[in-house]
Amino acid sequence: MMIKISNITNLQDARYCAAMGFQLINFSLLSEDTQRLSAQQIREIAAWLSGPQYVLACNEASVADLQAIHGTFPYHYIEIPAEDWQKFSFLPAIPFILKVKGKWEVAALATLIEEVKKHHNASKIEIEMDTTHDFSSYESLFPNIFIHTPSLQILSELVETYQNMPFGFSIREEGGELSGDLDYEALDKMCEQIEHKNAVMH
Repeated sequence: MMIKISNITNLQDARYCAAMGFQLINFSLLSEDTQRLSAQQIREIAAWLSGPQYVLACNEASVADLQAIHGTFPYHYIEIPAEDWQKFSFLPAIPFILKVKGKWEVAALATLIEEVKKHHNASKIEIEMDTTHDFSSYESLFPNIFIHTPSLQILSELVETYQNMPFGFSIREEGGELSGDLDYEALDKMCEQIEHKNAVMH
């Protein structure tokens, strides 16, 4: 079970996430994003880290920034809105994470997964889940999806309640306990819970 934490903007938070074992750290290149970093800022933060893989969030409007950083920084995923998928003009041979908004039928998501995996077999999609109600509905897709929850409380309930887990969970700082600066205490508790869950599963 992977944890992807997004909108990291400073070295302190990035080093905390790396030390806690978050596997994926997301930096934003999105145009008009208030938490957008320059290529140089991302490289400077990553130079101090060891362990995590890096995700660069961008859209078609910021593809020039992605092209500028490509080859100068070892990123592992590109995260883009699903609506940009068919018109994205820069397709390096690394996995994509497509962010899907709104409610989608499982069959439609399965088709989208197949499309993006034609580009790279390790590509995933990310869906948003406001409550725990629909969690088990997506079980057939779990090997290929991240689930974004708007709060650590919902994530905690999912980890506590269900045996089967998706490929990963996505946390973004605008959600619940992560508003503003990272809430290290709340994240510590979440990491302990996930570590226990992983131990039980294995």
